[in-house]
Amino acid sequence: MQLSPGDSVIDVKQFLLDAPETCFYTCYDLILHTKDGSTHQLEDYNEISEIADITAGGCSLEMVAATYDERSIRSHLRRVRELLSLSSLHVSLSTSLALQQESAQAKNADAGKTAHQELDGLNFMEDTTVALTNLLASAPAEIKCVDSIVFSSFNPPPSYRRLHGDLIYIDVVTLEGSKHCITGSSKSFYVNASNGSILDSRPLKQSHEASTLVGLLQKISAKFKKGFREILDRKASAHPFENVQALLPVTSWLGAHPVPEHRRDAARAEDSVVLSYGTELIGMQRDWNEELQSCREFPHANPQERILRGRALYKVTCDFVDAAVKGAVGVINRCIPPINPTDPECFHMYVHNNIFFSFAVDSDYEQISKDQKPDCQNGSGRSTPVPSPALGAKADSGVAPDSKTEESNSVLEGPTEAQIADSEQATYASANNDLKGTKSYQEADISGLYNLAMAIIDYRGHR
Repeated sequence: MQLSPGDSVIDVKQFLLDAPETCFYTCYDLILHTKDGSTHQLEDYNEISEIADITAGGCSLEMVAATYDERSIRSHLRRVRELLSLSSLHVSLSTSLALQQESAQAKNADAGKTAHQELDGLNFMEDTTVALTNLLASAPAEIKCVDSIVFSSFNPPPSYRRLHGDLIYIDVVTLEGSKHCITGSSKSFYVNASNGSILDSRPLKQSHEASTLVGLLQKISAKFKKGFREILDRKASAHPFENVQALLPVTSWLGAHPVPEHRRDAARAEDSVVLSYGTELIGMQRDWNEELQSCREFPHANPQERILRGRALYKVTCDFVDAAVKGAVGVINRCIPPINPTDPECFHMYVHNNIFFSFAVDSDYEQISKDQKPDCQNGSGRSTPVPSPALGAKADSGVAPDSKTEESNSVLEGPTEAQIADSEQATYASANNDLKGTKSYQEADISGLYNLAMAIIDYRGHR
């Protein structure tokens, strides 16, 4: 591993999280061994240069298993589910074509082709047919490693088992058809001797124990071990951009035909039922404004500092958009109550996970008579939530995240559908211009000027 003194410990852990050999380790401490024989325990938010001098070389990093707690063991289980799914690959037409072009260039190089490099790739679509299906990024073929991984109905652990370190119980059905009840303790995962509806916390076999869930499943299922290796190989062979978290996830307007069968998936059902709409399962809600402004205040005098600052801003923005999308879905599905329930439904506002949500509604909308005013929640595209972050913005914030352009204040008498459509068109344009204005302030990057993050979410005809 190549490290520079300016790298942070979090960067090292992110690299280990992406590496195939260590991607399933989530709870560990890093120990730095230097050339002179000294050892240093690395804290997450420190830079390597603050701990030891590594420029002389001869240093090594040791991963030491740490103690699980309620939060870390749930995060570990979520990470395992992510690794077992190929849906985390952000496949698109551009990345698939780029990967095909790179493969073609490699073959031509092996064959000794001597073409002008500046002309390579200009005709990479010549041999493709005009069929529409060739313009669609095909979904990766499913690779099954395990039948199901769900929380056991033995949860939560009884108090006398908590004293022994039990944190969670997991029911696993392997591809071989065997069912196992796994105990997740503060130190390891092991298969317990439970059978039927009575908990038996004794280890079934001493050999069926590992510090990670993936390591345990590889011991008890040969098919899991083979399938997991295939998944890692598939992700390694994908285009590098397909493994990067997408700031604006692409949703295709074209659906698969014939419609694929909807199969049972206990883990998917469990995730949808306990969905917290962007909040963490355990712990405090994130202060998006504080994170964003802290990242903006990072030094950026040289290229290395600008890279670290841009990486931190990108990560916070991606997390904010993901939480905003989940929150907007919760608003439209009526899972999140408004903070002003006595106002008309079109003017409801919401605060969830420290993010402020409101519908994009034209100012003239208030003048429309109630008998002709469409329902924001049930109408066909009458309004849409515009999330902007959260309360607690800095006092010198220079941008209002959800300001709306004022339209004419004339009273509409007997509004027609055309008038309503024109009003909605102005509303959509106003929201778009708000976003463009906020983006312009961010790109200006003026020292001392602070503005909030903002996202426009379109879902089920609402903005």
